[in-house]
Amino acid sequence: MAKTKTSFKKGQSGNPKGKKPGTKGLPLVIKEARKVSQAEFLRTMFHYWNLTDEQRKKESHHDLSMGQIMVRKIYEMAGEGNTIAFKEILDRLYGQTNKKIEHTMPKPVVIEDLETGKAELLASEMRNADSDN
Repeated sequence: MAKTKTSFKKGQSGNPKGKKPGTKGLPLVIKEARKVSQAEFLRTMFHYWNLTDEQRKKESHHDLSMGQIMVRKIYEMAGEGNTIAFKEILDRLYGQTNKKIEHTMPKPVVIEDLETGKAELLASEMRNADSDN
């Protein structure tokens, strides 16, 4: 097999200048919450989940550890639609998946004009796909 010329030099980092300014990494709140044990994460999450909005406002943060505060923040972020926070909760509840899911997509069929018989082509393709399975 022939070697191809690349811009990478042997022994040099693929990103010698590092991350560009302004690039966001994992939010600090997620990093801090990952330091909390699984049991503490779940205990804090379910306790906070069972509080009413009024109880949440009244509850003092002075009696909580930094980890507990971060777990609560993750809960709030997930409720606001933050997908990273939501994924963190799911990973803690159910564990991270290591399994890749293999799938195949059926061959796309483009219907340009139903009135000129293209619908028959679609029906034929669908019959062929069903017989292949």
